[in-house]
Parts: sequence; structure tokens; C-alpha cells
Amino acid sequence: MYENTKSEINHVITQQEYLKFVLGANWTLEGAPQTMAEQPAKDVVSVPRSDSPEAAPQAPPAGSAWVEEFVICGAFHCKDVPAASEAVLIDAPIHVAKEPRSPSFSVMGLVTAPTGQAPPEALTMDKLFWLARFECVEAWAGPEHKEREGNAEFVKKFNSTGMSGNVLEDMNGSYTGKMWHLERDGCSKTEPVYMIKVLLTAKDAAAAERLISVTFEEGAAMFAADEGMLRYSVLPTGEVGMMGPLPKDDVTVTYLQASVIEPNAASNPGANPNPKPIK
Repeated sequence: MYENTKSEINHVITQQEYLKFVLGANWTLEGAPQTMAEQPAKDVVSVPRSDSPEAAPQAPPAGSAWVEEFVICGAFHCKDVPAASEAVLIDAPIHVAKEPRSPSFSVMGLVTAPTGQAPPEALTMDKLFWLARFECVEAWAGPEHKEREGNAEFVKKFNSTGMSGNVLEDMNGSYTGKMWHLERDGCSKTEPVYMIKVLLTAKDAAAAERLISVTFEEGAAMFAADEGMLRYSVLPTGEVGMMGPLPKDDVTVTYLQASVIEPNAASNPGANPNPKPIK
């Protein structure tokens, strides 16, 4: 994405602020197929590029293939990463099986940097990353999730692995709020995929608005061009999309993409074809 939009993105970020997270193995656990099947198939539609001085759109155009969801894009600071990941990997299949409005739960593996562009250690050391998707905030906040059998026990066990013991402090860097998502039909599988998470830091809030629009446009184009890409997700800045008490900012835009294990080299240069699972 950086190469495809370099001239435009350089107006709002610097190369030093472009942080690419290449997250090795990722286990994606899909929910009930009928949840996805109920959504009518649509063609991928790119967001039109506009040179208008008016504010850039903060959401994809109506009628496009983008689907709005509520997500927990977690970054949990752990004193015991293996124990935390084990707890999540046990609960995640139960989560998607028992919660009909949670289409998938992705648990990311060890951070790798095959391109030689390792992210700052402070952002990744002793961290566990995941992406839990919900059709809407009510699906997460309501009884089907909060009161789901076994959830309270899982949360207690998982939180006990936190570095500080303060959940809000240990979850700092996480995102809870709306996400826009593209997904290929028929890719609901439980298998390892290759996943990257990219943080784009704009110079200011106004630049971040434009950056969100660029990310919609370039993401749709990449998704359409790369048949190996299974999913592509955009998180706006915290001030635009986040809910809840976690710290928010108005300059960071995030995107995530999941691909088959041998991703298209054009969209994932240097990708590791054999990611190592968490042990």
C-alpha cells in the first residue's frame, strides 16, 4: 500500500512514521456461515479520489462492498504471553460457535519482520494481538457475549496474565469501536493465514481524515487485484471510531489484511510463507 500511494501519503505522514506490523501466524475462527450468507453479494467498489477542499469522507460510500462492524482489536501487555494465548485459543472457538453475531476471531502469532522493518519494540514486546469481530456493538455488549457460558471464567483467567494487573493499563494500544471490512465469499475457514497490521500516523487530525479516505480507496483496489487476500479491514482514528474508556487519538489510522499463506508478493513484499505458531 505504501508504494501504491507514496506520493499522496507523503502529504500526511513521513516514512519514519509508517509502522508495518508483520504478524506471523494467525488463527482465524469463523462463526456461523449463515451470518455471512445473509449479507447480499456486492462488487468491490473503490472510493472515488477527490481533489475537493471539502472534508474527506469518514466512511465508505453507501452501496459499496464495505461492511461496518464493531471490533475489539486487542493489544494486551502480558507477563505470560504463552498462557494468555493458550487461554484465547481455547475460548475463541467457543466464542464464534456460541455467539451468532460474531463472524470471526483472529489470534495473531509472534511478530516477525521479514522485510527488515521491525516495529518499535515498545509496541510489540510482551504483547498479544487479536481481532474479534461483531456485527454491531450490541452483539458485544449484550447478553449473547457478556453472559455467554464460560466467558466470565475466561476473562478472569486472561486478565490474570496482564503485566500490571490493571486491565485498562494492560489494554492500552487496543482499539474498541467501528471497523469497515471487506471479505471474499467462501473464505470462512479455520486455518492459519498470513496477516499484517499497519499503523499510519498522520501529521494532524485534518490529515488523518484524508488518510482514512485514501485507505478506503487503496484498500479496495488492493483487495480487488489480489485474489490471495481474504480480508481487508480499516480502523479509523480513535476519535472517529472508538468507544469506551481506552486512550484515543485523532491521528492514527490502522488497516489489517489477511491472506493465504503464500500471499501476493506485490501486496506483501517479503512475506513469510511459513509463519511460526505460538508455542
